Amino acid sequence: GYHLYLLEDATDRPQQVAASYRRYLDAIDGVVRGEDPEAPSKKIWLSEFGWRSVHGEALQAEMIEAGFAALLGDSRIAMASCFCSEDWEYQGYGISAGGYRKKSFARFKAIASR
Repeated sequence: GYHLYLLEDATDRPQQVAASYRRYLDAIDGVVRGEDPEAPSKKIWLSEFGWRSVHGEALQAEMIEAGFAALLGDSRIAMASCFCSEDWEYQGYGISAGGYRKKSFARFKAIASR
């Protein structure tokens, strides 16, 4: 499992996600390949990634879509899970909050239905 929480400032943009994720995935892949002779047959399990909605629901939705695009396009990824479905105590990571579905919920639903 691996967690990626990057580009969480208000000035960060979706266009930055793919290159940023690639740097981190290249790093973990390099370590695994250097230490494990079976590495070519193994995949990376990304158990958490996401963005908070503190800089706006639209930006959160765009970043989540960019995150999935980068991860779905990387053959090293076995699984990627968006964190999390529901906000708690004002954290803002959820794609819904108190029964209210944020803009990121519609994007997530569209990605999941592909």
